[in-house]
Amino acid sequence: MILSLAFLPLSFVSASGQQAQPSIAWGNFSPFLTLNDSTNVYDIAPYIYITSDPDRKFSYKDIYERHTGGLRGSPAQGSVLSLGSSPVPYWIVFSVENKSWNDNCVISLGQHMDGRIGTLKQVFLYEHFTRTRYLDNVTPQKNSFLRKVNEIDPYAPVSIARGKRAMFVMYVEPSPGGMVTLAPQLMKVDTFDRAMHGPFNKTALTGFFFLMMTGIFLGAYIFEKYYSCLLLAAYYVVQAGLLYY
Repeated sequence: MILSLAFLPLSFVSASGQQAQPSIAWGNFSPFLTLNDSTNVYDIAPYIYITSDPDRKFSYKDIYERHTGGLRGSPAQGSVLSLGSSPVPYWIVFSVENKSWNDNCVISLGQHMDGRIGTLKQVFLYEHFTRTRYLDNVTPQKNSFLRKVNEIDPYAPVSIARGKRAMFVMYVEPSPGGMVTLAPQLMKVDTFDRAMHGPFNKTALTGFFFLMMTGIFLGAYIFEKYYSCLLLAAYYVVQAGLLYY
């Protein structure tokens, strides 16, 4: 795989690291997602440019130079990115400007109830200006401070200093064998914690509903011999499985 990251500094900083932002010709960049104090969740897709790399011919440097040179790739259509069912790599680029008083947030590739399905075989997330690598199961590394990638629910706590801009570059390769979609979002940390770990989050409530309906239709089949209820029970089992796939 031609994922050349050799031009990057060898001493990657941790997610809390910050560096002085260089002088940049901002007009060469794609539109910025602007953070403010009144919004908790942002859809990233409207600010994304995506480049398919079926021949694995692009490097990080290629994507950066193409992006800043005007070859930004294809703008995302809608809030959900469809990556298909083949293990074709994609490069994803988006820019963020922080006009809020909060430096810390979370980049999530989406939850099942937001439209995300499938898993990622490989994912790499890097912020260009601070030279911070947030996710990486692509390149061999022994950085104990680098967060381990969860292929099922990949997300990364990130830091964008107040008043600064960030350019995120992501490399993703879908796992083969099933449809993969992403619903990328940027959230405040407390909002993300409630969405992921709260007892009444959307995924947990929907999963409970599917299991409850499975039990009801199984009961109707066992006690009343309604064979159509067996099909309905199987339907809700499949739905529950897809919810957590």
